[in-house]
Amino acid sequence: MTTLTLTPNFTAKTLVSAGKVSVGEKVDVTVIGVTEAQTVNLRVRFRVDGVTVAVYPFAEGDVWDHSGSNATANMDLNTDLFRALYEGSDDRAKIMCLIVVDNPGDQNLYSSAQLQVGNWPSEEGLELPYSLSTYQDDIAFLKATVAEIEQGIADTDQFILTHAHSGGTSQQIAHGNLLGIGTNSHAQIDAALLSVVQSLGTVSGEATGIRNDLDDIKAVCETAKAMPVSTAREREARVAFLIQGLIDSL
Repeated sequence: MTTLTLTPNFTAKTLVSAGKVSVGEKVDVTVIGVTEAQTVNLRVRFRVDGVTVAVYPFAEGDVWDHSGSNATANMDLNTDLFRALYEGSDDRAKIMCLIVVDNPGDQNLYSSAQLQVGNWPSEEGLELPYSLSTYQDDIAFLKATVAEIEQGIADTDQFILTHAHSGGTSQQIAHGNLLGIGTNSHAQIDAALLSVVQSLGTVSGEATGIRNDLDDIKAVCETAKAMPVSTAREREARVAFLIQGLIDSL
């Protein structure tokens, strides 16, 4: 079995590797000097031109075996992306890869080094490579996310620029050219509001006049009640006379 020993220095972000590997192999990988807690999210990746071509853990059930201060696992380098790099190449071809040992749960735990990976001549009957299509490469994911955010910012900036208000330094659009604002202009709306205010003032004055008239009628009735009369009919006649006089004075 091919072996590969990796000794990371998480402080210096460096990595020392020992062993020779080829594409398509299953490799016993040992990471030196990691705690059991660090092993929980420990990850080893082979990357070429910024693309992950092999990774551990990947498949369901992939778990590091921690013993002492080391972690070991059997890593499969037989991936479709890795094998594709060697198509049409000489049987002895080698490709420079970047080995990354990191911990996605702790961004401070990161180390890397370069390693040449040799070709493994394909023959009929060899185990088919497995696909990495379901593996979400973190860098590719971040790039796509950043691209979406940048596009959202650009769209927002464009919206703001095309709807700037008075005092702005960018393009401005008159409110009369906006959509969904109705049929009345600002001048018509202002005139209508002024008319409403004036009408409210007139109504208020009329209400005050009516209130004064009612007070006068009340005073007439109180006066009639205080006048000495001999019969109820005479009282009613006097009230009617006083009210008629009030009406005539309006």
